Amino acid sequence: MVELKQQQQTNPEEAEPLTQREICSEVLGKKLGYFRGLGNRPHPTSTRGIDTSEADRLYGIISSQKSRLDSQDVELKEQKKNIDQLESKLSQFESMM
Repeated sequence: MVELKQQQQTNPEEAEPLTQREICSEVLGKKLGYFRGLGNRPHPTSTRGIDTSEADRLYGIISSQKSRLDSQDVELKEQKKNIDQLESKLSQFESMM
């Protein structure tokens, strides 16, 4: 780990700076762990981080689905109103006969 840090300090133009986590991963390698039902798998690099672009995409999908649901609700109410009107007209015609 010390050698990698020194190498970065001596040749800063050659390589991009590595984070401490990346250096540790390079030096120690990836740690395998047992996941119930899946067997041995590499541990995720971060379990607390949130991919904000993915969250934004999902929020967008949710909002579009909500607006679609609202418009379908309005359409359903209009159709129920039309059905009620048609049923009342049908009962009027049946009473005339």
